[in-house]
Amino acid sequence: MSTVRRQAGFTLVELLISFLLVILALALAGQLLMETQQMFVDAGREQLDPAASLVIARIRGDVLAASSFAAVPDSLGGCGQLWLQGHPQGTVLYQKVGGQLRRSLFAPDGALQGGNTLLRGLGAWGCSDLGGALGHQLLRLQLTYRRSRVRRSPLPLLPAQWGPAAEDRTETLFLAPRGGGFGSQW
Repeated sequence: MSTVRRQAGFTLVELLISFLLVILALALAGQLLMETQQMFVDAGREQLDPAASLVIARIRGDVLAASSFAAVPDSLGGCGQLWLQGHPQGTVLYQKVGGQLRRSLFAPDGALQGGNTLLRGLGAWGCSDLGGALGHQLLRLQLTYRRSRVRRSPLPLLPAQWGPAAEDRTETLFLAPRGGGFGSQW
């Protein structure tokens, strides 16, 4: 009787298949790590963004609570100051100081009651009375501020391909103060 002895071990095909499966698992893990790292970077950038939606809601609430407004131009022809009269808290002043939007509150006697910075990173600030010729008060308000750039691709990219970290965002509001002179037409 002849006995054929087989040696224990793996064939070359079995080794190649297992090697291919390991490479595939490592590629998927690398892809997942790159996507996770990019999501952390995006979340960190968002944390540094100004709360512009809250600032816009505050401005909208102040304009709607006021009975009238006055847009005072600056030396460049833009909006230097926005005065809101007839507000329940007193007279409210919005103005751009450097790269900041400031809100100040004045008592009826003209004394400053308080002020704070609402928005940092303000690029441009514009306001104008659109209803003046019609005898109405309609405010056009425009804010431009810097915020983190929103990623345009769901695919992971190398950091060098991410592009600029920030972009300018412009918000335009059309508001009428309480009443605004529109009567029943509004």
